[in-house]
Amino acid sequence: MWLHFLLIALLGFGALVSNTRKNDAGKSFILGLVFIVFLLLAGLRIDTVGNDTTNYAEYFAKIIDCDDLSQVFATSRYEIGFSAVTFFITRLTDNFNLFLLMATAFYLFSVCRFVKAYALSYSSVILLSFGLSMLYDPLVTLRQCMAVGVFLFAIKPFVEREPLHYFSLILLACTFHLSAVILFPAYFLPKLRFTAASDYLRLLLMLALCAATVGVVLRLFVGIFPYYAHYFETVYGGGGVRLASILLLCVRLALFVLALLSNWHLYQGSVEKSDEKSDVILRFNSLMAADLVVAASSLSFNLLDRIEAYFVLPFIVVISNAINYRKNINGRICNLLAILISFVYITVLLVFRSEWFGIFPYSMVF
Repeated sequence: MWLHFLLIALLGFGALVSNTRKNDAGKSFILGLVFIVFLLLAGLRIDTVGNDTTNYAEYFAKIIDCDDLSQVFATSRYEIGFSAVTFFITRLTDNFNLFLLMATAFYLFSVCRFVKAYALSYSSVILLSFGLSMLYDPLVTLRQCMAVGVFLFAIKPFVEREPLHYFSLILLACTFHLSAVILFPAYFLPKLRFTAASDYLRLLLMLALCAATVGVVLRLFVGIFPYYAHYFETVYGGGGVRLASILLLCVRLALFVLALLSNWHLYQGSVEKSDEKSDVILRFNSLMAADLVVAASSLSFNLLDRIEAYFVLPFIVVISNAINYRKNINGRICNLLAILISFVYITVLLVFRSEWFGIFPYSMVF
């Protein structure tokens, strides 16, 4: 766990350097730092670090012996996009860590690119992303991280209402992790404008409705995609509210409340002043609401926190942008509290539920 606290200190240093620089290169320092550090951390790990890494290492070794893609698809239990990428990488190298480096580089590039495109404060978003586990995810959920990376490229066509471009990218994301199918209906999420009490009431009703009906929806989903039926036989599908799901939702709601207490209304009010940015704000509001809805739904089925991974970075960007919309005392205090809450959250999970990650003790290949 010493490495975890070292990473916190390193990210704090990166944020301090970035925040004291006014030019774009200086502000981007933390993005470069995160890309390099977490690329090396995820790419150079031994195959026992991360819960699924051993399975990926065995799969990689098996694909090396395949002669063509048809043989790969016939023997693979993974989605065709991930299988195809793995096959083509094995034609270039038989080194598993190079495969991890390539896959992680794509994910981290997509995250850093997204932050640079939409975040008002790079440092704030990166620190919150670390606290909400996004930067550890490549060590644990590699296939889904690649699907998330593709989805982040689909945000621009989502905002600009380019359905062909959006659905093509989501279809590609599904070839890496089938859970990305949830992103097809996400295109039809309505713009959300938080300017009246009724807007917040609708959000609360959505949270309650989804938490109550998620069981029925999941049974219908499994009827269409029977591959996921085995999850209902696990401890996660046995019913009952789990502490991890409560913590997941409470942390998201706490960050939302901090945004409300800072510059939220100024940020939402900027929609009226800027046509250029209004669609981004309103569409991101809908993705933020989707994140909260999925978090609430996970009270009924814990594994839905995997679905939440698709919406967490847009959620973080909305929260951070609202908090940092004005450089005032309320914003600074709420930003610090949000980061502290997220750091406590990830640390509690790593200390008390380390088996969910399998990251520590950490070892490199040399």
